[in-house]
Amino acid sequence: SGVEVAHVLLTRIEAAASTSQPITNLRCVLGALLRSMCGNPWFTEEVIVQDGVSVICHAIAESVQPELPPDSSPESISLERPAEVVEIACSCLGEMLQYQSGIDWCKEQEQPAFTPKVFAVLLSALFDAGGTRGTTPRATFNLLTFCLMVVPSI
Repeated sequence: SGVEVAHVLLTRIEAAASTSQPITNLRCVLGALLRSMCGNPWFTEEVIVQDGVSVICHAIAESVQPELPPDSSPESISLERPAEVVEIACSCLGEMLQYQSGIDWCKEQEQPAFTPKVFAVLLSALFDAGGTRGTTPRATFNLLTFCLMVVPSI
């Protein structure tokens, strides 16, 4: 069922987000989640209910060096994973945040998923985009805009 598929995909994202996993694992599972959510509101809502926003934000946060100095600027962050993987993760979040339940989930969390570390990774991915075969990181830019509007405390 869709509930089980959502659970399996989110569990695989959590496992693939560990830095010991090859980047292709995370890219593949994020791509599978994105394909499953596109044009499928019911499935997307199920991913939101199963804390999909938090899982994806955690995967984004794990895209940087394990020990990030507190005063580091986005330009100094070294992505361990290419900006393209961050872009796929942002596309997944964009699918979830187009629904009111996704926005409500973000606003209701005591521990926000969009932390300063996630925000810094998004900015770093945006700056790094020039090195990723000339792609324009639209989903990353859109998510940054969302963060600035909805999570002003970042």
